[in-house]
Amino acid sequence: MGYSYTGAATPKEDHKITSKWIVDNLSKNPRLWFGTETDPYDPRSQSECLGDDNVLASEYGIKNLKIVLKNLPEWTYEEADLYKNLGEMYNQLIGQFNRYMGHVLKNVGGIESTPKSIEQMGDVYTPTPKAMQAKAVAFLNDQLFTTPQWLLDTTVLDKISTPATEETLYRLQKGILGSLISASRLQRLSFCSQRYGSDKTYQPEALLNAVEGNLFKELSAHQAISFSRRALQKAYIDGLIQDLSPDKSAVNDQLQSILGAHMQNLTSLHWSEVT
Repeated sequence: MGYSYTGAATPKEDHKITSKWIVDNLSKNPRLWFGTETDPYDPRSQSECLGDDNVLASEYGIKNLKIVLKNLPEWTYEEADLYKNLGEMYNQLIGQFNRYMGHVLKNVGGIESTPKSIEQMGDVYTPTPKAMQAKAVAFLNDQLFTTPQWLLDTTVLDKISTPATEETLYRLQKGILGSLISASRLQRLSFCSQRYGSDKTYQPEALLNAVEGNLFKELSAHQAISFSRRALQKAYIDGLIQDLSPDKSAVNDQLQSILGAHMQNLTSLHWSEVT
């Protein structure tokens, strides 16, 4: 429509007509919304991420990755190969899994930006729906923080990597967890709550409660805690300590109080289980 003849006599009149065409078409078809991959906060704007529900899309993607991993030794077989093919493709598979985690992570503390002209109804900036943010955290709890044992297939790992170094998966877990509970993301949740109201936004405390409920469930259930889970629990506590460090000037008093209370609760939970 930008190259259609408008019949206008002047550039100003032409601009007015084409602007109306754009506004009218956007109101009829929301799929024409324009986003940019450089937006740091809008989960709808991401490279290699299409559709209106990247949680569901990532679940489908993981189902495909499980099929790929199961067949990877056969599909990468090449005579006289020293498992180079297998190692390269496993790393690519881990990389794709990481992209799925990143696509979902962006929902938490998400701020949707919909460019509009003054003639259009509605706001430009709105928080990612509360339900979608909770769904994203539940996904990360299920698919990542609960150790995805399917990725630790020893029939593959024993041929491509030495156990002398930390597994790539554990580094990925700690990276996503650190970003999820970072001071900047928690502060963004707090700012959105102040502007839009707690009933419409996902709360920092809800995020911490959901993550802790998964990471430390073995304590209350009196179950054995695996090495990978202990490492993740330690990473979580280290993340809270970092959020509370004096150089995190962006963390407001209310958020500091929430973080401090969670540290105290975790300490109490730990010692009650020990004693």
